[in-house]
Amino acid sequence: MIIRTKNEGEIFKKVLEVLRGQTFQDFEVVIVDDNSYDGTDLLVSEFFPAGRYRLIKIPLGEFSHPYSCNLGAADSQGDYLVYINGHSIPVSASWLADGLKNFKDKRIAGVFAYTLARLDANNIECILYNSYTKFFHSKRKEYFSARMGLLGTTNAIIRKDLWTQYRFDESYKMGGEDRDWGAYWTKRGYSVVQDPAFRTFHSHNLSITGLVRQYFKWLLKHKSHKHIQ
Repeated sequence: MIIRTKNEGEIFKKVLEVLRGQTFQDFEVVIVDDNSYDGTDLLVSEFFPAGRYRLIKIPLGEFSHPYSCNLGAADSQGDYLVYINGHSIPVSASWLADGLKNFKDKRIAGVFAYTLARLDANNIECILYNSYTKFFHSKRKEYFSARMGLLGTTNAIIRKDLWTQYRFDESYKMGGEDRDWGAYWTKRGYSVVQDPAFRTFHSHNLSITGLVRQYFKWLLKHKSHKHIQ
């Protein structure tokens, strides 16, 4: 379980509480922290015993999304790399077990789910996130080609053996490395699954203007991917 954090505050306690309550408990916790100064990096010890977790500190000024993903993966021991942000709350106690079930099919490279708005989200995010996710992504779906939003590491699982062959491309400094990774493997005969049972509650209280800007930023990143062109 690779959790990327930076000054997450009280919400991180809820994330750790839900993870501690998962029905499937055969996992390690790897915290990849970007120089938190609010005590975020210390909270894991309140929920998991020593030896169950490890803390990795990103050197000051060195953060990037793909770098943090690779850093956590390199320190992980399991066959699957489970990614979640420090402010993404799993929807159920069977969240992890539900996500891992998909890997019974060896053609699957990764699993993800479109997110729902957190309970503290503003009305705009609740309407847009929840309506979009529930209407368009209510059923499990297998993707065989790249698309915008594919395999977002807000909540995703990938096979470590495939990661060792193709790591997250660190040229995508500000994001998009996850979709690039999924695109790389779908072009080679693998698939990526969107599983609603693996959803998390995740939002940032963005205004309508902020959401529009975010969408177009994602769109530009999607068009720039070398494995999509």
